[in-house]
Amino acid sequence: MSRKARGAVMFLHGSGDTGPNLLMALRYTKFEAALNQAGIKLICPSAKPIPYSMFGGEVASVWHDRNGLGPKYKEDGKGIESSLVALEQDLKALGLPRSKIIVGGFSQGGHMALHVAYRNQPKPKPKQLKSDDDKKNNPTPRQEKGTPRQEKGTPRQEKGTFAGCFVMSSYLHDDSLLYKNSEDQEVRSYRASVPLFMTHGKVDSLIPAGWGEATASKLGNLGYKASFKSFSRDDHEIGDEALEEVLKFIFARFST
Repeated sequence: MSRKARGAVMFLHGSGDTGPNLLMALRYTKFEAALNQAGIKLICPSAKPIPYSMFGGEVASVWHDRNGLGPKYKEDGKGIESSLVALEQDLKALGLPRSKIIVGGFSQGGHMALHVAYRNQPKPKPKQLKSDDDKKNNPTPRQEKGTPRQEKGTPRQEKGTFAGCFVMSSYLHDDSLLYKNSEDQEVRSYRASVPLFMTHGKVDSLIPAGWGEATASKLGNLGYKASFKSFSRDDHEIGDEALEEVLKFIFARFST
């Protein structure tokens, strides 16, 4: 694209895939062409190959490790942080403010996209002490629990919120940091400022649609501006109808 992009989409691949493979697949649809015509740049980074437990420890291109599929399994915090660091460099290379970037992904890439879009939430303000007696009993105000914290050694993301986030055929684990509750108004405003669109195939044989729908519902109850749409004929795949709806979401965000 010779002219300066008016916006960009970072689309993250699923486990075992690569960015170039995903980009090639998207070129068989009208997705990339439609974005190019609108002056929106598409990038598909590749995950760093690491030993993957679900492949018997074989090295694979995945965003983080997994011990099993399903909300009950724990998230790989260190693996997620490592990928966040790498993806931050890809985002900076775009030369665009966060407000001009939409991040999304398919399957494990969708899970990773959620962390890219929402992990940089503001910290809740310390609770105010009500009286001198409170000050004596609580000399150091404690930070309210409930907001994802910056891990040591992880570069902080650039300031600003993304234009949006889309997730295809994915879910969050029950212990996800993104599920931490917070009544802090600044935190909830941040969550609501980045619209989330989730899609899922109703006959997904790998990741049941119920996991994705439950994720969207739970996030919505925590202040995220989440919406969910399922497609009756789609299995675990990037279906044409779902991709068309994602395009509509992207164009709507960049028209505001």
